[in-house]
Parts: sequence; C-alpha cells; structure tokens
Amino acid sequence: MAEATLQLINLEGGGSFDFQFFPATVVTDDRANWERQDLTHGEKPLFYANREPRTVTFPELYLDQTHTNQSIRPQMEAIAKLMEEVSGLGRPPKLLAVWGGWQELCVLEEYSAKEIFHHREGHPLRAEIRITIVRIQNG
Repeated sequence: MAEATLQLINLEGGGSFDFQFFPATVVTDDRANWERQDLTHGEKPLFYANREPRTVTFPELYLDQTHTNQSIRPQMEAIAKLMEEVSGLGRPPKLLAVWGGWQELCVLEEYSAKEIFHHREGHPLRAEIRITIVRIQNG
C-alpha cells in the first residue's frame, strides 16, 4: 500500500508536486458574508450576501534532503511554479489537491518557504513550507 502524502496535481500542464511527508496540520477556513442594512432607526438587520471560497492551509510541510546532501531548491522552485501563469490562459493553473481521503479542485494562493538547514556549501537541505489553496467550484 502506497504511503499517503499531499499531492498538488497540475490539471493544466506539467509541474505537479508530491510532498514527501504527510501534513501534520491542516487548517480549513469557510466564511459566510453578511451585510448590515442601513436604517434610519433601530438595529440594522443582517442580509446574507454570499460565501467566500473555502481555503485550506497546510502550515507545516517539510522538504528534507539531509540524508543525501542534495539541494531542495529545485523542489522549492517546482512548488512556486504552480503559481505562475499558464501560457495562453493568463492565470496560474487549476490544481487537484489530494491528501488522505480528501480532494479539492483549487488554485495555489500562497506559498512560503523557511529554509532551516543548509549544506556547508550554502544550498538548503531542509525547509518548512506553508501553502494555502483556495477551492474553485467549476472545472
């Protein structure tokens, strides 16, 4: 049986990415927007406006090549590439995020990398990665 990881599958070109470790923490945010209606007197009633798309944040993903002493910079660049515009579309690609039994059709909204261990030659060997994906409704 294959070990479960987090995968970001690029649905509109190459550059998909599989994290080597399963996420330790997953944070899901949903939001309903309520607008206050103006009145000349009394308490302002609330009017339901719409919903924000679900966001899922993976605050603690790790890349680690300390056992090989190989740079993780290519892996870091492969993740960042999933935020680049697709030629002819004028926007980053749609992705399918898969982890455990979950799947989300999404885009990669945020990516940050904290390099936490380096080879004596200066290249990163370990990094803590934080990503946020935003669910999209239509294919």
